Amino acid sequence: MDDNKLLGLQRAEFKRAEAMGARSNMAQVIIVIISIITAFINSPSYVYILTIGNLIIALLWLWFSMQAKNSHSIAERARRAVVFSNGLGVRLSGKTNTDLRMLFNVHEREGAKYEDEKYFKTEKEYGNKKLAEIVEESSFWSKHLFKMSAKRYWLYFAATLTVSILGLLLLPLLNVGSLDILISQVFCLILIWLITGNIFSSAMSFTNAANAADDIEGRLDKMASNMESDQDVLLIVSDYNALVESSPTIPSDLYEKNQDRLNALWEERSLD
Repeated sequence: MDDNKLLGLQRAEFKRAEAMGARSNMAQVIIVIISIITAFINSPSYVYILTIGNLIIALLWLWFSMQAKNSHSIAERARRAVVFSNGLGVRLSGKTNTDLRMLFNVHEREGAKYEDEKYFKTEKEYGNKKLAEIVEESSFWSKHLFKMSAKRYWLYFAATLTVSILGLLLLPLLNVGSLDILISQVFCLILIWLITGNIFSSAMSFTNAANAADDIEGRLDKMASNMESDQDVLLIVSDYNALVESSPTIPSDLYEKNQDRLNALWEERSLD
């Protein structure tokens, strides 16, 4: 498989991971809405139905999250292959190539839409310098997109935390029904707190990832400008790979919204 086709499949798999993540987020929103509704209902039948609905949606939330992580992991594996191929000229062996292709959840025709011969801007010869420049550009993008994602998720966290606290404070005052209703309402409130914790974890992950990407970018910038030896490039690239694989998937709308601006900034920086 040529690099461009693998690049297309990698980007399509990332798109699938983002889509599954979006469905997971939507499931969380629905759970929060249903949980708020149950706090104001005193009919046992309606409360039970809504609680069961919440349980089913919570299972869907977990399934979508697992699918998103699976696609993210596959896409990261392909991204590493593409980076080393373009940076060092490393080619996948027959078995490694076929094993990787069998992992993809997306079809090759989906990947064709994301192929891009000019995806990597550097035109250096294969070697440590080229690899460093490729990963430096990736770190530049990741840093800014991680920061934007962190800002969004901290806002989400503030909103869900407010709902969680209000639910905790108001539930005893609003509930005038039976103990059975209260148990169902408490179950829904627990789901909200689980969602709040999940969003907090994502916000922290994006924040920490932005800081780590900034540090990696700085090291690679010095390496590219011959201010630091390129002997440690594989170690730094490994750190970057570990960082992006362990971080949540960046929302594609942030990438698309800022693509032109970041491209222009990178080209301007490359000319300096």
